[in-house]
Amino acid sequence: MSTKPTIKRRGAARVRGKQRTRRRAAPRRREATAARLKRELNEALQQQAATAEVLQIIASSPGEPQPVFDAILKHARRICDAEFGNIYRWDGEALHIVAWHNTPAAFAAYRADSVPPRSNQPDRPHDQDPDGRPCRRCCGE
Repeated sequence: MSTKPTIKRRGAARVRGKQRTRRRAAPRRREATAARLKRELNEALQQQAATAEVLQIIASSPGEPQPVFDAILKHARRICDAEFGNIYRWDGEALHIVAWHNTPAAFAAYRADSVPPRSNQPDRPHDQDPDGRPCRRCCGE
């Protein structure tokens, strides 16, 4: 008879132990959730500020896309925490580089060999090209 109360007490103690653990874990979960929400809010505010600046540039330079591309790239690099960036325009047949910043020397040399930057000579990517596959896939060619 003495074994039954002992089992119940041990089981009850375990339950209480779990409840205590849950109570201790709750503040940690709240802190993690608060940190995540703060991070998401900061990202949203960065994106909103970048969008506002790009829209300002669009309004101040009608018909001149270069400042717009430069601003988009500047903000995209900052938001993505990227070391460099390139923006290409796809015209249905070829890629045209329209903006770049801090491009690695090896990639710039590759681009210079195939297509002079910001020139009228487009890059016609093929399927073996790293930038060719996504263009073909996206445009359904």
